[in-house]
Amino acid sequence: MSIKLDVQQAPSYRASWAPVFFEPITGSGERLTVAVVVSDAVGREVKRTVRDEVLKALYGSKRAHLSQMIDFVLAALRSQGGEPNPSIPLTGFSLGAWQEASSRAERYGVLRQAVYRSCSMASLDDLDAQEDETTSQEGTKQWQAQVRQSVIERRPELANSFNRDVQLISNGLPPRIGFLHNGKGANFATLRPNGLSVSVGAARGKLYELVIVKREGVLARGMVILGAPREDDLTYSEKTLQAAMRAIAELKHEAADDGLELVPAHSVPEAAEQVLELAA
Repeated sequence: MSIKLDVQQAPSYRASWAPVFFEPITGSGERLTVAVVVSDAVGREVKRTVRDEVLKALYGSKRAHLSQMIDFVLAALRSQGGEPNPSIPLTGFSLGAWQEASSRAERYGVLRQAVYRSCSMASLDDLDAQEDETTSQEGTKQWQAQVRQSVIERRPELANSFNRDVQLISNGLPPRIGFLHNGKGANFATLRPNGLSVSVGAARGKLYELVIVKREGVLARGMVILGAPREDDLTYSEKTLQAAMRAIAELKHEAADDGLELVPAHSVPEAAEQVLELAA
């Protein structure tokens, strides 16, 4: 009798990866992994591994400033291309030791390995899962305020175009539109992949407000700018991201049915660009 063994070959794809650390108190030894860098024969990729929600839970009101610092550091690493020993321009941030890895899923697989092996904060998805409607609204308000600030830094005259009440019925409660300028308007919403039911419900509410205003002839063009993760965000599981992408596709379809747009934005600068394009 012969026994056949199914022996799989080791993956041919190999790469090196290193964590990017943030040390809140210099010299304390306390470190938070905020990103991972993967380098292979093709090039290098830098991925952020800690979400703003986690930073808020850890650092409160300092979250926005720290998030900007992280983005600056990651942009600096990306700008150095294939430099074998990339430098980090900010004190408090450092690059960890390089480690070898292989994966049948190639670079994406190594990125996920790096996250799982170096960043426990990337597993704090339940921060979103426990989110209720009130905290979701607070998160959206904060995100919208950051977008507004980014816009008016470039076009100060648009400051009064945010949070506009539209009086449709005498003595009625006017809907408030997030941004309204020369017949073009936008509402703002955020999508939390692990809190889809709350997020999708809120986004639909923002779409409906635009529908009402559009019916009265106030809007020539309307959109919901949706703060959402990228399709390859490493801080969520593949299953969770797939569900989020399906939700976005469904919201886009619903918006189009009403002659509106739903535009995902993956950062405050992207959302601000959408507003500026709308106001052009």
